[in-house]
Amino acid sequence: VGAALLLPLGVGAAAVHLLAEGGGSGEADADDVASTVAQVQAVEYSRTALSWTLHYAGALLSFAGAAHWGMQLAEFGVPRRSDYMALYYLSRFSAPVVFVFF
Repeated sequence: VGAALLLPLGVGAAAVHLLAEGGGSGEADADDVASTVAQVQAVEYSRTALSWTLHYAGALLSFAGAAHWGMQLAEFGVPRRSDYMALYYLSRFSAPVVFVFF
């Protein structure tokens, strides 16, 4: 299932590069209007493929973040009692402040 979710990212990355290359590899003169229109359309398709790929990647990241956040709220990933809980809470609450200010 994980590979199936990542497949659109690979296809999108390939489409962005293949569509951008297809727009610039015309055999006709640079003055040819049809060639120029085809190049512009290929670039626009490439940008659309890039946009879709980025939106899909954002959706995957938000889902992964929501799943991790939900597991943390349910205390699924952290034991309720441990000798190292003080270190865990120290890093949990001070690390964001350190990253923001430095």
